[in-house]
Amino acid sequence: MAAVSASSSSSARWYWASASSAASEAPAPIATITPTPTPTAPAEIPDDCREMLSDDVLAQLEGVPLNHTAFGPSGVMPDGSLKCIWADPAADTTGLTTTISRMARGPALELLNEYAAEHDFECHTP
Repeated sequence: MAAVSASSSSSARWYWASASSAASEAPAPIATITPTPTPTAPAEIPDDCREMLSDDVLAQLEGVPLNHTAFGPSGVMPDGSLKCIWADPAADTTGLTTTISRMARGPALELLNEYAAEHDFECHTP
């Protein structure tokens, strides 16, 4: 509220004006800010099956053939993914196949959360 004085020769009179009565005009519009996503570079997919493994893992796989033609296409694939097949064609059931490819964030998070729930662990991002 604000006090306004009106005086005459005989006395002074005070009138109180509130902000609501003084503001008869419509308030100025407030700008709306729409967030825009920041583009991020896609994650780099390795192009070498050995390079991404530690020395310890490579030592454990020593002697196991990598990407033998008996198992079909492997290595860097036409879509940019990497398929690594560590297996001996003479073995019946042993082998390790890893495929690294791009996936949209939503489905990837769903798969990760499903896996975490099935195997009773938690993922944490600080």
